[in-house]
Amino acid sequence: MNKKHKFLTFLFLLILAGASGSAIYFLYQNDWKLKKDKASDSDKRFEFTSQENVFPDLDAEYFQKYIKLNSQNKEEIKQEIVLPIVSDVLSRLKSAEGKVEFDYTVKNTKNIEIYFKYKNGSNYQTKAYLVYLD
Repeated sequence: MNKKHKFLTFLFLLILAGASGSAIYFLYQNDWKLKKDKASDSDKRFEFTSQENVFPDLDAEYFQKYIKLNSQNKEEIKQEIVLPIVSDVLSRLKSAEGKVEFDYTVKNTKNIEIYFKYKNGSNYQTKAYLVYLD
């Protein structure tokens, strides 16, 4: 009876260890799959197609304070307007991933062009803002 009892105990423990190991394995695999699915969903938030515009529209009224009068009492645009426009565009960009490059050209005291290039992986977009006085 003693040998039979030891054999049954060993068999029971072996089955219990196998069942526990299998349960842990399947729980781990399922949890890993859930984490992988969540990660791929969060990656999709930052993807965009080339048709989507990531650049915001600007409101001219907001930048009126940067228009100054020169010595002949004529309105002119100062170069200082570039930094607030760049800050505004970057803060309202419709994507949290990628790189943004910018450049600007002061054509004259009534005309400034600001160029942006947004790149995310192999996708990129460009946008030019023309700031001018009539």
